[in-house]
Amino acid sequence: MASPRMVCGAVRLLLATLAAFALAASATAGSIEQAELDALEMFFSFTKGDKWVNAEGWLDGMPCDNDPSSWYGVQCTQGRVSSLVLMQNNLEGYLPDALGDLAALTELKLSVNHLHGPLPSTLGDIEGLEDIWFNDNDLTEEIPQSFENLKNLKSLMLMNNELSGQLSDNALFNDDTHNAEQQIEMRGNQFECPLPEWCAAPSDGGNGMCEPCVNDGDSGGGGSTTDWVLWGVAILVALVVIGAIVAVGALFVGRRIQQARQRQQIENELDVDLTEFE
Repeated sequence: MASPRMVCGAVRLLLATLAAFALAASATAGSIEQAELDALEMFFSFTKGDKWVNAEGWLDGMPCDNDPSSWYGVQCTQGRVSSLVLMQNNLEGYLPDALGDLAALTELKLSVNHLHGPLPSTLGDIEGLEDIWFNDNDLTEEIPQSFENLKNLKSLMLMNNELSGQLSDNALFNDDTHNAEQQIEMRGNQFECPLPEWCAAPSDGGNGMCEPCVNDGDSGGGGSTTDWVLWGVAILVALVVIGAIVAVGALFVGRRIQQARQRQQIENELDVDLTEFE
């Protein structure tokens, strides 16, 4: 039979073990909260949060201290950031890779802003991500290969950006893995031809969700704004040069006509042919 001293020792050991587990859990939770806070602060900085239409609550305390969150556009589930929705909020700048630290995120909607640069490849590490809405921005480069890891994806809205690359190279969108129930809309970009069959032009058996496509070396989608500006400047310069040439030619012809008239007048007055003296 165990002595009271042994029982007391066992109880102390059990309490110490439980305390250690609680401390470790608290430290882990604290590190997760800090990582998510750091990610949101970096996102705020990268997208010029001081110029947002609405930045209520941002950078004030922890994002998930209250339910609902006091940070505008942020929603939390069980103390973790699960939703970031800031559509039409005048976000301007790049998306930081730190967004991948929002590991509990299921909804990321940043449509109709002024975001540019590439899509963060780290978003492909968020396994539970279901909805990505980045339409009507100025995003560029290829869709990251890491997006093929998003097995729970329900909607992907990327229309009206300047994304490029070959879609058939991304396993997320090829015929073997594409889910017909997914809402995918990627019109108005600069993806390379040929497009995968499921989103090609209707005449090619697709749904047209990725049109138009461009051949390698084409400017794509009618050209970027910079291309149009350069073309406009070139045309303006050409018109100025042509105008100057026409003006000089007109002046020269005018002077020749005036000289001919003066010559004819003198010949008439003197009743002579001046060409005889040339």
